Amino acid sequence: MKSHSKHKMLSIAAVALSLPQMAGAQATNSGSFRSATHIFELCTSRESADIASCELYLMGAHDMAKFYDDTTGRPSFCPSQRISVGRLRELVVGHLRANPDHQRYSAASIVRHLLEQSFPVPCRAN
Repeated sequence: MKSHSKHKMLSIAAVALSLPQMAGAQATNSGSFRSATHIFELCTSRESADIASCELYLMGAHDMAKFYDDTTGRPSFCPSQRISVGRLRELVVGHLRANPDHQRYSAASIVRHLLEQSFPVPCRAN
């Protein structure tokens, strides 16, 4: 991949993941691949394929948030704390049950918000 194209892709990812901070809250689900409603439905399904899809999405959203932090050099959550996909799923489902109005936001913005709130920097010793 050319350096310019790689830089452009990183910039786009950085902007997409920083939208919640720019707006002061989670970005509404405008132009995202997955809404929080869709992820909530997958994560609370009784179907193992849906649960697997939920967890794969959450792992990707986590890794993208970590990638953004790595490229900016400014961590927004503490990855050294043990964050399992099961724990992240519990956080997302619990948050969306307690705040059903947040289902209108993009799933990625909810995941990032919860990572920042649940695993804040500076990192604490385990």
